[in-house]
Amino acid sequence: MRVVSKIFWVISCVGFLFALFTSYGNAAEKLWLGFDELNQFAVSRNAYFYGAVAIFLLFNLLFVAVANLVIALPKAFLFIPKKDFWLANRDNRKDLNTILQSWVYFSACVLNTLLITVCIYFGEKNHANYLVTFERYWLFNVVWIMAFSLILPFFRLFIPKGNLLDNSEQ
Repeated sequence: MRVVSKIFWVISCVGFLFALFTSYGNAAEKLWLGFDELNQFAVSRNAYFYGAVAIFLLFNLLFVAVANLVIALPKAFLFIPKKDFWLANRDNRKDLNTILQSWVYFSACVLNTLLITVCIYFGEKNHANYLVTFERYWLFNVVWIMAFSLILPFFRLFIPKGNLLDNSEQ
């Protein structure tokens, strides 16, 4: 399960970089992030690029650090349902670590998808040739669905079984 979440995380990282480079390449010299007609806020293409990369790196490094620290989390700091089962032996704790790490990587994937959506939005809004033909509203629905699905691993912790594919009784 952890491998699948890491694969999706890597795909979302590559997707973000593709969306960022595409929006950066198509943008005019100034990007308008305006509030209204009288009080517009503009940044240069370079400031947009470096700001987006900084946000991307900051949050992704934070998520990777949290995913790696989950393994060393003491029992006192685990506030999870069915805590007695998950901490009963090494195998259950290993399964719990896998679930929590996958959850963190999937959360990073959701954040990257949101950043992809923002890059596409600003890329279209500030296109140098003003040729906006791509309908982007379906991306916002994808982000909402992914954000809602972040609560699903919490419900997985209510099932007192380490491996759901294992048919043996515990």
